[in-house]
Parts: sequence; C-alpha cells; structure tokens
Amino acid sequence: EWDAETVDDRPGERISWRSLPGSRVESRGTVEFEEAPSGQGTEVRLRMEYRPPAGVAGALAAKLIGQEPEQQMREDLRRFKRLMETG
Repeated sequence: EWDAETVDDRPGERISWRSLPGSRVESRGTVEFEEAPSGQGTEVRLRMEYRPPAGVAGALAAKLIGQEPEQQMREDLRRFKRLMETG
C-alpha cells in the first residue's frame, strides 16, 4: 500500500499515477484501454514501475511470500476482467 496521485486521466483511454514523495513504495504506472481489434470488447494494458522497500532483498522476500507486485497485478487484472464480464 502506498499513497499516489493521478498525473493523467483521459476517460475511456488511460489513467496514469505516481507515488507521492515519502511513500513506502516508489512507483508509477499507466492503465490503457483500447477497443479490441475484433471490435468485441476492450483491451486493457497495465505498465508499472516500482522500487520495493529494502531493494533487491525486499523484492526477493516479497516473491517468497507470494506478495510480488507482478503476481498481484496479474491477479488484480483477472479480477477486473471477471467483474467487467459478469457485472
């Protein structure tokens, strides 16, 4: 968990954020929405950069306990997809 601010918000296109100074985790990212090539839905792309607390050791510890940000993002995107498809 960390505090962030929105730096770009284009409804239906993208939202970007960055962590606030002094946050435990330094991060920034963008979520982009684009019509699927088939015209049957929306593609969602997530890009995120982060620096875990305690550097490499912190990243390794997070991976060992199943709290790696990449893994969490995949799970969050799956939940988002399920919610959008089923309401």
